[in-house]
Amino acid sequence: IDFNSSLKDLHDSEEENKAAYEKLIKAKREIDSAKVQIQTKEEEKANADEELLQKKQDVKDAKGSKDEDLAFAKEVKEKCAAKEKAWEQRQQTRADETQAVSKAIEVLDSDASHEL
Repeated sequence: IDFNSSLKDLHDSEEENKAAYEKLIKAKREIDSAKVQIQTKEEEKANADEELLQKKQDVKDAKGSKDEDLAFAKEVKEKCAAKEKAWEQRQQTRADETQAVSKAIEVLDSDASHEL
């Protein structure tokens, strides 16, 4: 039995085992790191999905608000048009009344009315 040869074989085997162990540890660390990255990415995705849903709801709310605002604007325009028409009618009525009063004053101031 050659002890030196056996010792060398054991030593070589030990070195191979040590290298394999270190490679295994390195792979385990990479796996653990990848798991952390996966978890981080999943959290980021969940946050992004939540933000997307919130943005979609905001858009939906804004569209609803826009529709309400447009309906209100239409209603205000209609009321303004009606009030403008009423104002013009009142202005015409006042002009007619002023003209009638002026004519009445003219008639009352005339010489013919003094003779009565």
